[in-house]
Amino acid sequence: MEHHVVLPQSLSLPDLAAACIGALAVTIVLWRIADLLIPALAGTWALRLAPASRHATALALGLTAAVGTAAAMSLLPARPAAQAFLAFTAATPCLAWIDERTWLLPYAITGGLAAIALLAFGLDASQTGAADRLTNAVLCAAVTLIAGLSAWSITRGKLGLGDIPLIGLIALHWGWWAPDTAARAVLAGCAVALIGAVGAKRSRPGGPTFLPLGRYLIIGWWITLGLTAAGHW
Repeated sequence: MEHHVVLPQSLSLPDLAAACIGALAVTIVLWRIADLLIPALAGTWALRLAPASRHATALALGLTAAVGTAAAMSLLPARPAAQAFLAFTAATPCLAWIDERTWLLPYAITGGLAAIALLAFGLDASQTGAADRLTNAVLCAAVTLIAGLSAWSITRGKLGLGDIPLIGLIALHWGWWAPDTAARAVLAGCAVALIGAVGAKRSRPGGPTFLPLGRYLIIGWWITLGLTAAGHW
């Protein structure tokens, strides 16, 4: 089902999703280039603060995500909610990278992204009078946070607790534009997580006892972007 949410300069929700896919592509390409170049320069004067390959790669991810986000944001109308949505999308490769390598999403990162989104949505609501959208976004985030914490409690910690705020972030961003798509995005991530859990169990029977949802939730975000850009959701 296509959502005819009209943004400034006739940018619809599918158009916004398509712009986000473009931003994602730019970020990943720049990230890959820097991932190859920066560790090789780790011993130079420019990167003496992060000589280790791991730290240099992390620095590369942060820099390229910022550059990719800034470049893509310049293509959108100056509406805060759209820019926050785009910025979060551009940050998702970094989040997936952190989650895959550390099995941890720091609260400082997810909390910072939530603060940026709420600030942008609040500013947008004050400019356009769309207080109902702000309410929808907050409610979607609250419901998914409660559901995630309940699932974590029921499974007795077999889910990564640091991934719960990411579930709320996904619902918060989609909830502003289309609350039903927020539910689909979270469910898509959970479906991918179930597939990933089966694969992980087969490949690493003696692996960790908890499932890091972060990378799978982000894949669900990307799937939702693609289907929304195509007009199917």
